[in-house]
Amino acid sequence: MTGSPPAKIASLFVRRLALCGYILAFFCSQSLAQNLIVKPEAEVVHWWSKGSDAAAVQIIINEFTRRGGSWFNATETDYQAARQSAVSRIAKGYPPTVLQWKAGAEAKQFAELGLLNTITDPVNLQEFRSLYSDAVIESVSHGDQIVALPVNIHGENWLWYNADLVSSEDLATSTDWRAFVELLDSFETTGVPALAVGNNASQHRVIFNDIFLGVAGADQFNRFYHQLDKKVLAIPEFITVIETMRKLIPHSRSFGRGDWEDQVDAVARGDAAAVLTGDWAKGHFFRSGKKLGSNFGCTFAPGTQSNYLMVLDVFMLGNVSTASELAGQELLLDVLQDRETSIKFNQIKGSLPPFREIDATVMDHCSLAAKQLLEKDGAVIAPFASFGDGGFQSQIESVSSGIFTGKYLTIEETIAAFAEVLKGERLRRNGTMITINTDE
Repeated sequence: MTGSPPAKIASLFVRRLALCGYILAFFCSQSLAQNLIVKPEAEVVHWWSKGSDAAAVQIIINEFTRRGGSWFNATETDYQAARQSAVSRIAKGYPPTVLQWKAGAEAKQFAELGLLNTITDPVNLQEFRSLYSDAVIESVSHGDQIVALPVNIHGENWLWYNADLVSSEDLATSTDWRAFVELLDSFETTGVPALAVGNNASQHRVIFNDIFLGVAGADQFNRFYHQLDKKVLAIPEFITVIETMRKLIPHSRSFGRGDWEDQVDAVARGDAAAVLTGDWAKGHFFRSGKKLGSNFGCTFAPGTQSNYLMVLDVFMLGNVSTASELAGQELLLDVLQDRETSIKFNQIKGSLPPFREIDATVMDHCSLAAKQLLEKDGAVIAPFASFGDGGFQSQIESVSSGIFTGKYLTIEETIAAFAEVLKGERLRRNGTMITINTDE
């Protein structure tokens, strides 16, 4: 029996209501699913804010956003400014998602204090360790955890020169510091400063370390930095280090604002013959349109041809907890482990990818020379940042700069200043591991 018209209408109404409910449920479920899909986000504190540095990090940013992430720059002018900003924010309880850092003691100390998100899962640890070289793994490991994500490998002990002003033949016969100083003396008649050296303590520290390693050797270098052995200050070679650094002063000039970029620019223009700085200079030469071999050249700092003063740029993961930031940290790990992205980044930056296996076919002869040393047993000198926290590094820079600027007039004054730094660092290592300064 068929239903009455009112019954049919009621039945149709019920069916339509059910259909509407189904459609509503469908769209609600779609909306809910969209809400459950977390968009990766990362606020990144870093100092790659200009020139070749900015161009290089843009490669990472582009890949991060291409994969669906949102990247927010919190750039600072230099390492010290970025460090201060990050430390201040961590101390006040709102850490950035990602912090650019230099691999070493501070990163490990931050992890000890529970200030970082680290890689601890055994499966992820095994995969991570299979990707990166032993020297890199050692620099970013603390116990059974990975405390930072490797981005690139730099080397500090490089000499970069203008190919029109300096010949590779001259440098081939100036492989120790005595011969190199004699080569600098020969530039007095040209009217062109032999060395571009900025009025910047970090540049003076690089030169001090180059001379220290080249004159005294790796064993004494490590005794000084790792063991804090004050007896190193009494060896004849250490006195030679100070004397040699002083001999560079009359052959040096600071250009522009005194930044390392200004010094590289001066060499590129031919306003100075050479600059002693890390291989980040190569990226800056390229950015200026210069060609390796025809416009500029590279060689290791005198006496350091058997060692590589490694600098490892890393990203540390802030101790954040929001789903979007955690997803951002995971996405960044994937991006950094993408070899094609890493190669593009490092070609612009002037550095090497941090992987265990590196494709030599995409390297210039400077990078190949670095690769050979990185693969040689005992050749790698641990990153300077691994020798202590930021305070120790700043004190070394201060004394190194004091040699170059004439603050310390005698060798005795210089040795006494270094002795105080070593004494203070020994006390620090035996006491509090890290002091967080919250002053902005």
